Amino acid sequence: MFLLISHEIDEIQEKQAKELYGVRCFIRLPEELQEEWSNIPHEMDEVRDYISDIKEFIRFRQY
Repeated sequence: MFLLISHEIDEIQEKQAKELYGVRCFIRLPEELQEEWSNIPHEMDEVRDYISDIKEFIRFRQY
């Protein structure tokens, strides 16, 4: 499961993801991409180009 959130999940959320959805591993963004994800400017109408590095990380991630 890719964790695209600005905080950590707790043990209960992790357990539920595993039990309810069969999640086997959790993939967090590298620090620099997490910083980018957590700081998307609120005035942006379209974030497609802004998050292109994040989309590339997900697309080519080996797991």
